[in-house]
Amino acid sequence: LQQARTETDDPAVRTALTDARETLSRVIDKSERARDLRKLLDRAYQESTHPVRLDEVLSSAVADVSAAYEAEFELGDLPSVAVVADDLLGTVLEGILENAVEHNDCHPHVGVDVRTTDRTVVVRVADDGPGMPQDGDVVFGRGATDALNHGDGISLFFADSVVRTYEGQLWFEEWEGSTPALSTGSDGTVFKLELLRADSDR
Repeated sequence: LQQARTETDDPAVRTALTDARETLSRVIDKSERARDLRKLLDRAYQESTHPVRLDEVLSSAVADVSAAYEAEFELGDLPSVAVVADDLLGTVLEGILENAVEHNDCHPHVGVDVRTTDRTVVVRVADDGPGMPQDGDVVFGRGATDALNHGDGISLFFADSVVRTYEGQLWFEEWEGSTPALSTGSDGTVFKLELLRADSDR
């Protein structure tokens, strides 16, 4: 695709080839995420978790998704805190962030912040998209048998599956105006990821 793009002078063709390359790149990324899911299922949840710096992993995930999509990210409080997780946490966060961008037909505006308690940490990812048309069990593919048919796709099913191994929770809420983590004052959807603090007694 890159070679074909450099060999044509037609702006419309170049734009189409660029779009095709970006789409192909996202398909490859989804395939890699599916392989990650297979590894997760194969290990049968036997891998041990360990303290992971949420602020560092979240900042990296936002940077990666921001570079891949045309979206505006608004970062709120990202306190320095370690959570109970493993090396898949970054992939989980990227999946949630990508979902906030991919289902927005307009220029996506995404807000991200973190709230802490003595025992838990909650990551909030808010968007000003059209909202979720299905309930949580369908969106996250809970109870289904084919990973490719899970809710909104492999990303959210993967995220939900991994978070459960951390003894965490993932859910979403719909808001009408003044959506948390967004300064636009618009309607939106907020995905919330609750994880255990690594420094708590649980």
